[in-house]
Amino acid sequence: KKPRMHAQRMENVEIALQFITQKEKIRLVNIGSGDIGGGNLKLILGLIWTLILHYQISVGLLKTSDSATPSGQKESGSPKENLLNYLERSIRLPGRKIRNVTTDWNDGILIATLVDSVASGLCPECDEMLPENALQNVTHAMTLAEDWLCVPQVLHPTDMVNPNVDELSMMTYLSQFLTAKVKPGAPLKPTGDPLLVKVFGPGIQ
Repeated sequence: KKPRMHAQRMENVEIALQFITQKEKIRLVNIGSGDIGGGNLKLILGLIWTLILHYQISVGLLKTSDSATPSGQKESGSPKENLLNYLERSIRLPGRKIRNVTTDWNDGILIATLVDSVASGLCPECDEMLPENALQNVTHAMTLAEDWLCVPQVLHPTDMVNPNVDELSMMTYLSQFLTAKVKPGAPLKPTGDPLLVKVFGPGIQ
């Protein structure tokens, strides 16, 4: 309802919180309508992150077949662990393991490779990128993702190259790739001889 008084605004907030906890079964801790109405920034930001964690990350992982293990079972780890597993399976760079969603992404090579894995041929230059060109790499990859994969830049390229980049911001940004689809007309480049494939792994000489 359209509120005219403070009490009506609080009633609207309470209805929203009841929907989140009772209908959506999302657990909220130490936050009520009074906290939101009173502008408690810390608790409001915590609520926003809880909603991102549920609707964008957890639900996004459920919607993609890549969230399943090789045996077909859904992963039971934390949202962060499951997101890392998805990224590891999607990117698969020889000799490079994804250990986190912060410093591993500073040089821009992983984000560029992720863009190219979602839309093969969109960023084939990821194979030639150099770590010392970190900002250029990140800017190029994030621009392609925004223009052709509809992945908005919820953080700036200068944030991603910062060793102290915020982990939650990175999780929010990377989780958008879970359901990203390439737009028609994307400038996909040939990725080489279709009869040739790259093979890597234990035992390969």
